Amino acid sequence: MQLPFATDDAGTIRTAISPSYVPRWGIVECLREVLQEALDLMAQGYKVTVGSRSGSAIVADLGPGLKREHLALGRSSKKDQPDLIGNFGEGIKLAALVAARLGRWMRIESVEFSAEPFICLDPALQCEVLAFRVGPSERRQGTKIAVQASKDELDRAKSLFLHFREGRRVGDERVFLPGGRFYVNGALAGESDRWLFSYNVTGEQTAKQAQNRDRTVVDEDFVQRHAAKAIQQTRSRGIIETLIQAHIRNESYLETDLYLSTSGKAWSRAAAGIVGSKAKTVLSYNPRADLEAQNHGFKVVTRWGAWRYLLRDLGYRQSIDVASGLRAKKMVPARLSPKETALLKAAIAAIKQAYGDPGKVRVTDLEDLMLDGSSVRPALYNPKMDTIWLSKRLFGDPYNLFETLLHETVHRQSGAPDASREFETALCHLAAQVIADSYLHHKNGFWEAAHALVSRDDTDKEPGPRSCALRPDDSVPPI
Repeated sequence: MQLPFATDDAGTIRTAISPSYVPRWGIVECLREVLQEALDLMAQGYKVTVGSRSGSAIVADLGPGLKREHLALGRSSKKDQPDLIGNFGEGIKLAALVAARLGRWMRIESVEFSAEPFICLDPALQCEVLAFRVGPSERRQGTKIAVQASKDELDRAKSLFLHFREGRRVGDERVFLPGGRFYVNGALAGESDRWLFSYNVTGEQTAKQAQNRDRTVVDEDFVQRHAAKAIQQTRSRGIIETLIQAHIRNESYLETDLYLSTSGKAWSRAAAGIVGSKAKTVLSYNPRADLEAQNHGFKVVTRWGAWRYLLRDLGYRQSIDVASGLRAKKMVPARLSPKETALLKAAIAAIKQAYGDPGKVRVTDLEDLMLDGSSVRPALYNPKMDTIWLSKRLFGDPYNLFETLLHETVHRQSGAPDASREFETALCHLAAQVIADSYLHHKNGFWEAAHALVSRDDTDKEPGPRSCALRPDDSVPPI
């Protein structure tokens, strides 16, 4: 609840604000709060002037003017206006507090009154508080605030707002260079050497709540979310190229740790100009695949982490994709014996009946078809050729041949690569389908035994683990 003013006959309004409040604030923070009020009025369409004259910083506006109630701490009309800077209802009051504490002269002139802040002893509270000496005003429109301050001090306060910052910025309205700053509605909310870029959030109430009262710290999680969103949506070539260069130099910033989903011509052109074209540049996969790609004139990018995902989103292939394609071109169909031909046909027929069509299947004398790590990969599915290739050495173990052909058929049917959630899901569906089909074809076996196990009367059972005796003719297939 807002405490009432204490007023005496001499026109003095005493507040309950102690001079020890916001102890780290100086004259720059005082001027920052005054400028913030002016910029909020400017955002609403009112004319504002800012200048320095005779040792004073003077800020004037042609707005509706301050009222006496605005001298009450926490009194604000901006809390539900996300496009404005003000949020806590403390700006002018704390500016007056700091000026009075520092012994700087300050005068507020509005349509209804004029006020000068000072520190006095409150007899009721028995401590020093902020007070205002209130008098009449000849002003007919808006508010004028003058604070004893040098031009340099005013300039330092103005540097805390995008509106007053001079010089060309690279980027757009949301993400730009120079970096290291985070703004909320154009007012500086935090600084960090960890930020490659600077950001400005506008029109978000959550952004106003993500900063502290001193406007020196902003919630890091909020910065990270906004940074990812702003970078993904930017079309600024300068921003995109700066981020790519930071990745190449292996620099550590908040932005280089972000896993971004990027697309569009601006990103593709920037990556091609710095990294190389997608036609002749690949991402590192493993030493064997990298060497194969390099031997055929490809440039291999060895950076990992977020950088890898960024390039994958832009369509860059991995070295294993290129190496496998090159290896596929070398594959020549092997000669099969009549027994090997019969075995392959039987495996294809069984898989086609139980799961799906393997499509075109070819056999090669090559033993390693994938160059995938240190292990030998005796099979691959080439989606461009829609062909499954098998190494002839698989025919030495019929079960291994069947298992490998089934694995590659799942790749063909699902269109998913190894070690992906989609491929794992396809394998689970296959397992469920095979198991269900197997047991449903034995009507008097497993299901009847299971039903008997869970539905029989437990009263005639000996203590111990639950068991079930099946008839010899039940023919339950092995699990």
